[in-house]
Order: sequence, then structure tokens, then C-alpha cells
Amino acid sequence: MRMENSIFKFAAFVFLLPLALGLSSCSSKTADSKISLSFPDWDAARTAAITKANNKAGSSALALSTDKTKIQIIAINITSADIAAPITFTWHRKDDSNELAPTTFDFVVPRGSARMVQVLAVYGGNHATEFLYGDNTVDIASAVANADITLALANTTSNVEGEVVGRFLNADGSGPTGKFEYHFDPDQMPGGKPSMIVTHGEIFAGWMNTFTLNSKLIQYKWPDGKFV
Repeated sequence: MRMENSIFKFAAFVFLLPLALGLSSCSSKTADSKISLSFPDWDAARTAAITKANNKAGSSALALSTDKTKIQIIAINITSADIAAPITFTWHRKDDSNELAPTTFDFVVPRGSARMVQVLAVYGGNHATEFLYGDNTVDIASAVANADITLALANTTSNVEGEVVGRFLNADGSGPTGKFEYHFDPDQMPGGKPSMIVTHGEIFAGWMNTFTLNSKLIQYKWPDGKFV
């Protein structure tokens, strides 16, 4: 009889121990928050950015004509030293469609300080491709937070956007295999910032198929971490 009691007590202890450990791990987990971004009028954002750039340059060299000028790409990255991988979002207009670009964005982000929110908007039209970029570093301590970001003209290039189908080879004739990232690199702009992921892709033995933009601010990051 005594042996049965001791067995029962031992079994109860074994059951309670993992339960206590589970509660401990749950209580130590960093709480998440929802961070919201809103760009209700992408055309107005473009107009404001170009007007500011023209005023700063003292000229009107960059036309504000909206003839066939549409927002083509929206990319958003959220990063921080204690966030293992960037939190990303990408929207890409397909085949010059009349699809409406999204205007509100919600992300689940671990609470903490120094969360950098980066936004890239790429516009294309008859004459040029325009890159509008903005960022803000925010501390998130509550369940819901907002990030205010103003877009500014980062770069203007000839209107070259298209698909790239080809093969990249290293000096030894080999080609990378795995996932690659398509980056916008504001580090080349004044007050350099971390590069941001625009989209992902797959490369096999150097063969790849992806869209491209004509800009010195665009780079590819291969599976080995190198930028080209």
C-alpha cells in the first residue's frame, strides 16, 4: 500500500514539473504588438515628394505629369537588432494592370525599442522610373502602434523594368543555388540606411528568372550572402 502511494506521488510530480516549465516559458516570451501604416493616396505622396525635390533643386526638371504614371512596387521592411529576420511585405503590379495599390498595412512585431520601418514605392510611366523612399525608427511598448513615414524622392532612372532570364556564373564557372533576395540599397544615399528586401527568388546553378529595375540602388543578394 505504501508503495502505491509513493508511485502516485512520483507520477504527480512528473506531471506538474513540465506544466510549470511550460508556464515559465510562456511568461518569458516577448509580447507582440500590431503596427499599422497608412498611405491613403499614393499619387499625392508622389506629387509631394517630387515637388519637394524640385523646390530643393531650384528647378522643375522632374515633370509631375501623371500620364500613365502608376505605382508599380510597394516594399516594406521592419528590422531591429533583436529581430532575427526582417519582417517584409511586397506588392508588385502585374502586366500594367489597373489594380488598385493597397493603402493600409498591418504587421505583428515583437515589442521593443528601435524598430526600423522602411518603405519603398516605385513608380513607372512613359519617361522614367521613380524611387520614393522613407523610414522611421519607433519604440513599440503597447499593443497597437503607428509609424509615421514621409516618402522622399530617392532616385530617378530611365524607364527600364522587365523580366530577367539568364545565368550568373562565378569566376570559377560555378553558379549559386538557393534563395536570393532582391534588395533596394539606401546605404548609397545620404545618411545611409540598411538595405531592404524588395522580393525573393530562386536560383539554381546560376539560372534565374526575376524582374529587374534600372537603378544603382538595386542589388542582388545571393544564397552565400554576397551582394552583386
